[in-house]
Amino acid sequence: MKRVHLVTDVDLMERSAQPVHVLSLAKYLGRLGLEVRLIYPFWQRESPAIPPDVIGIPVRVPPKPYIRARAFQAKLFIKLCHLPRPQVVYVRLSAGMVAPLIWARITGIPLFVEVNGIIDLEYLMGQKGVTNISTWLKVRRIRIVESLNLKKATGIVFVTDQLKEYYTQRYRIPQEKATVIRNGVDLEIFRPMDKQQSRRQLGIPEGPPLLGFVGSLAPWQGIDDAIRAMKILRERSVPCRLLIVGQGPEEARLQALVRELGVFDRVTFTGAVPLEVVPLYISACDICLIPLLPHKRNLISGGSPFKLYEYMACARPIVATDVPGLEIVTEVGAGVNAKAGSPESLADAIEELILRKPEWGEMGKRGRLYVETHASWQHIAERTVAFFKDRLGGTR
Repeated sequence: MKRVHLVTDVDLMERSAQPVHVLSLAKYLGRLGLEVRLIYPFWQRESPAIPPDVIGIPVRVPPKPYIRARAFQAKLFIKLCHLPRPQVVYVRLSAGMVAPLIWARITGIPLFVEVNGIIDLEYLMGQKGVTNISTWLKVRRIRIVESLNLKKATGIVFVTDQLKEYYTQRYRIPQEKATVIRNGVDLEIFRPMDKQQSRRQLGIPEGPPLLGFVGSLAPWQGIDDAIRAMKILRERSVPCRLLIVGQGPEEARLQALVRELGVFDRVTFTGAVPLEVVPLYISACDICLIPLLPHKRNLISGGSPFKLYEYMACARPIVATDVPGLEIVTEVGAGVNAKAGSPESLADAIEELILRKPEWGEMGKRGRLYVETHASWQHIAERTVAFFKDRLGGTR
């Protein structure tokens, strides 16, 4: 195998997990000696930083989202027709990703599809359910696109076991077509760093144990519970503070909740920060949190959040809820699990881990060892290529 086209409609300039996933996979596939062409929509003035071993193929599209999505598919098809033929086209599945499917069917190029979430469910969450005919039609279109891509694909990569089970049953997909390759972490970027030095660089003062959350401020993240846990811990006279790193649709409401509960002196919001300083924020913390809720999205999709592997890579002990997929925290010995959806249980777990301060170092080492062995992007790229070759019969 020599050449792979990696296709996405993700905004690579966005500060979120999606572009990190795309760029990291492309980077490490390129390091394996493959000729990787990363094909993506582009409408900004500044270009994204494409990894050195990757050939970036921007597709110019209008800035307005509604027009942009449709223009990208039309221009993408034309672009695919003019590029050198690959052995594999690898697509990150989205609501409108149809051009690679049509092109692959015409040319006979094997199509591989990556599934990172349940698209119609996440769309409906944003729309507050099916409220009109337009919403219903959009859901139908999403399901048609999903069905066609998954049924016609040569192979499918799911990022959790739960997603694989859900989609293989939903569309009656043969098990041999599908595999699970979880998310991972770039060990060159996320690594253990000195806590005090990280705090000095960020201007974070010394004080009580510092808890950290890094990620999007979305409804299913459970940040409400983390804030409520801070109030419970204050009532128990447990000294600690919480640093919330990231942005999202819940930010204003969460800030209002902090004021309402009277814990504004214990909770700090940083807003969005560049990827290159995220490891500093993680390293500045004593304990890192993953308070995912028992939300339908999390229970069906399972948990494979980037923050889990980033915390482990930075060798920080973790408190995570018991959403499927996050039990790895206790199994590895990298921290403790709390009951999802319970601020009291989250507070108990935080208090327990604070009292186990002498074990923090060993917990961090166990987490770091786990990602080095199982969750580096190098490891993920190798597994992805092995899956390509397996599905192609080892002939390409």
